[in-house]
Amino acid sequence: MSVKELQTRIEDVSADIDRQKQVLTKLERSRSALQWQLNAIRDPVSRLPLEISSEIFIRCLSSPDAHPSALDIILFLNICNAWTDIALSTAALWAAIHIDFPRAEGFSQLLSTWLSRARNHPLSLSLRGAPDDDVGCIVRQHTGRLRSLEIHSDDEDGLLSLHQSIGLCPSLETLTICFLPDEEGEFPTLTTRQTLDILRLAPNIVECNFGNLATFSSFDDTETLGLASLRHLAFQCLHEDHHHCESHDTILRRLSLPGLETLSLPMSQISSQDLVLFLKRSSPPLKALVVDGWDRDLDPELAECLRLVPTLTHLEFCWPSEYTTQQMLTSLAESPPLAPNLLSIKIGLTNL
Repeated sequence: MSVKELQTRIEDVSADIDRQKQVLTKLERSRSALQWQLNAIRDPVSRLPLEISSEIFIRCLSSPDAHPSALDIILFLNICNAWTDIALSTAALWAAIHIDFPRAEGFSQLLSTWLSRARNHPLSLSLRGAPDDDVGCIVRQHTGRLRSLEIHSDDEDGLLSLHQSIGLCPSLETLTICFLPDEEGEFPTLTTRQTLDILRLAPNIVECNFGNLATFSSFDDTETLGLASLRHLAFQCLHEDHHHCESHDTILRRLSLPGLETLSLPMSQISSQDLVLFLKRSSPPLKALVVDGWDRDLDPELAECLRLVPTLTHLEFCWPSEYTTQQMLTSLAESPPLAPNLLSIKIGLTNL
């Protein structure tokens, strides 16, 4: 065969190969579609009422009560058409999400689609890192359904910008803010006013948790914020070095919480006198008091704290000295009792 004939033959064979590939691709698609139909027929989940199959999907998540992995939810979309329909019809699957930032370009559109699939279901969001400005604007569109917001951040400016973007959250019930160390090991700090401004955006808040919070007062930190709906307040130092968790008393001085039932705080950063003034100002029906890091002798102010909350049923001391523990137990046993309705005491000791 001549060169020209060989080239022509090669072109003909290549064309035949392309046609066969197209036929093969079509057959593979047909097989996949038939397999999906077979899966739907064989699958018992697809024959269940939607309410039951939806509950099964929710219980299959790795953490159904917290913020499940987005990958876990997306897996439901890749089994068969029936499972995809169930997943897209189950608003609760899309109502909670944890997001680590930074994200790839175009993520804001994906987040908007995700939240829209939750329809009218209450939302629970967990954000870690520095969200883009677009994220706050998208969340703002759904603040009427936002029930829980958890933020882990190493940048106070980014945190404040995010809250300003989100704006007022009238339905928010649970707020958790945890500060993280930056690359140099430094933790963010907020003024007392900035902290209170964040709380003002959640007028109906029920539970508030601060982790590694450090605040300082400015000249305009004089206004008192009242939150009648707040039932649970916790300040926690989640880092080994507690020295960066400073001045929680500046927050207590500006808060009035007449409905508070649970209070957890590090006494190493809050004076007992400020705690007394807070309890007098709020007169809360406190049921549980968790005191972390009390390393001083029992003083009259702490005893006065207990007298101010006769509703107290649970008292917890974490890492106190042995001597302070003995003082507390002795005082609780005196007549009349400091806490007449106390039912339980939990004590963590490190110096025994």
